[in-house]
Amino acid sequence: MAEKVAVPPPKKPAGGSSMFIMMFMMLFMLIITMDPTLRTGIGTIAGFGLTPVLGFEGAFPVWTIVLAAFLVSLISSLVRQFVVDWESVARFQKKNAYIAKLSSAAFKKRDMEKVARIGKLRQEMMGDSMAVQSSQMKPTAITGILFFAILMWMWLFMSSVPHPFMSIPWASGFMTGLNVSHVFPDWMLLYSLVSIVLGQILGRALKLVYFARELRKLAPSEG
Repeated sequence: MAEKVAVPPPKKPAGGSSMFIMMFMMLFMLIITMDPTLRTGIGTIAGFGLTPVLGFEGAFPVWTIVLAAFLVSLISSLVRQFVVDWESVARFQKKNAYIAKLSSAAFKKRDMEKVARIGKLRQEMMGDSMAVQSSQMKPTAITGILFFAILMWMWLFMSSVPHPFMSIPWASGFMTGLNVSHVFPDWMLLYSLVSIVLGQILGRALKLVYFARELRKLAPSEG
């Protein structure tokens, strides 16, 4: 007898509001980036708090870039940890993996009736998929303006650094200018690279701590 796959009732797709906010923010940031006056104004305002802490009076631009990237990564990881429902994300991923396994087995057995039922089940899961995507986008909607302000400050700050250079072994003379542009300025590429790496490390570390704590709650108490 063929295994039956239960199809849940249709769910209303979620996450439309978060996507709208994200699109609005991206358009807003694009407009500001194209306007030098607005860009300078936001960078100047952000500089009142960031320059005394991260500026080092322009003496250590690489450290400024690294620490700004660390600040962005730390805030992003903390907000994501507290905003995203990681249990729902894990349940959805587990359910999705199970459906993929059923689908693969049905194709191998050429059970097209079951394949059709699984396809219908995938459609019904679209609501869950949108909800998971929305929950993972919320941190960006919350922190986007802050990160954009930091980036505008970096843009303004790096243009005023007296010696914007970094030592690397493959450059001519072992030095490269941080304001040299290859599509984007090199300082922005360095900032992005450090942010991505630190964001991954901090995000995984926080998730490990969270799930370890949740597992301890489920463990039977001694005595």
